[in-house]
Amino acid sequence: MGTRYSMCLLLAAVLTACGDQQQSDSVAGPSLAGGPPDANACDMNGLAPLIGNYFSGNSGVNAWRQSMVAAGEDTPGAQAAGFAIMDSIGALSRRATVNTTVGDQLTKALIKCMFVLPDANAFPNFPGGAIYNFAAALNQANGGAYYTRGPGAGSDSVVLATDYSDPDLPDNLSGVAPPAGKTWSSILTDRVLVFGYPTSTLPQSAANPLEYEWSTVPANANWNPFAVVAVCDGDGSNAAMVHESNVGVLAFANSASSICSQPQRLVLETGWGPRAIANRLARLLKPEPLHATLRGTGTTGAATFKSKFKKLTVNSVVLAKVGNAVPPAVITGTAPGTTFPVHYHVSTAAGDALFGTCVYLTGSNNNGTPTGLTGPRQCPTPAGMIDAAVLSVLTQSTGNTSFTDADFGQVGVTKVGGIVFRVFADVVDRNGASAILQYKSNVKPTK
Repeated sequence: MGTRYSMCLLLAAVLTACGDQQQSDSVAGPSLAGGPPDANACDMNGLAPLIGNYFSGNSGVNAWRQSMVAAGEDTPGAQAAGFAIMDSIGALSRRATVNTTVGDQLTKALIKCMFVLPDANAFPNFPGGAIYNFAAALNQANGGAYYTRGPGAGSDSVVLATDYSDPDLPDNLSGVAPPAGKTWSSILTDRVLVFGYPTSTLPQSAANPLEYEWSTVPANANWNPFAVVAVCDGDGSNAAMVHESNVGVLAFANSASSICSQPQRLVLETGWGPRAIANRLARLLKPEPLHATLRGTGTTGAATFKSKFKKLTVNSVVLAKVGNAVPPAVITGTAPGTTFPVHYHVSTAAGDALFGTCVYLTGSNNNGTPTGLTGPRQCPTPAGMIDAAVLSVLTQSTGNTSFTDADFGQVGVTKVGGIVFRVFADVVDRNGASAILQYKSNVKPTK
């Protein structure tokens, strides 16, 4: 399968911060009388020193803090102002070395004033959960990523994580983008913070494969229909796919061929010598192979977005029947009067759920002549086969992380006589086909 890369040179604009002085707005803090402090309580007064420390006391961000105070906590106005501050937090981390600890504290303080907490769906285990590692996300030199996207964010560019540990040879690690023809505002109902960081030690190698963790604030952001995630580990083999923790192997998406080849920023604090610039230009013209996946609802995985992503080589598919939902040995009557269920679990050899896989059911008589079948046809018919004799379904989520499902529902045969059913699978646009399952049946006329 060929991949078309778009190559471009992007000079990042240097952003200048406004010089507004910090102001002290008096806001009543949470009362501590009668019990221990509430870990989820909003402290508007506490935002001012955090903003001053993170932005070195010279930032127009203070105006957004004043907007939060005016709007009040847990309001749409507080969310809009909070996301604007987060956008500035991320932008500064991408053009300068920042105090990541203060950035982490500021982000958590903003969340407490933007949303009603506790909320186990939107903010599981907040604020102490390991996923809320905003300090790592703000460490751009070590592959961190921290962006706001969606309605009101003002940008539709790829969310890109790059390893700058060697400023002369930066490596793209992972990226998230809307699918082809879509924008962030069209796939997200509300504005979100998209953040991530590598969970493996950099630099990556064969002995130290890349694993990248992505998440959002809120965690239950509504993706419609999906986002595209790429893991940029340099393996362009046709069996390489992306594994998402707690979900499985995600469907391959060749429409995302440009994510890993996105140019890295050229505006850095160091590394402006002739060799550094020459090496960066060389990398812009030599995009890496990637593994891109559909990530969202429906056939592509769970709807929430708080997982670790890594490459997984898929060389085979395993099919397992569900109960007795297979073609029976004797079928009395033809469709539409007579039908029977056909249902399989689909997984990798290691037991991972496998999205983006077409499972086919074919029928032929004892001489190999195709026999007509009634049922779903969700995938293109393989070359050399007759449409009427080939049924197909895409793997769907079952809620069980050990497998996905290929459920044909009720299947029928269009004529009487002996019939041979074959079931086989194909990973869309990738290698990996299962061994063929075969069933012999006899279709008898209805008396």
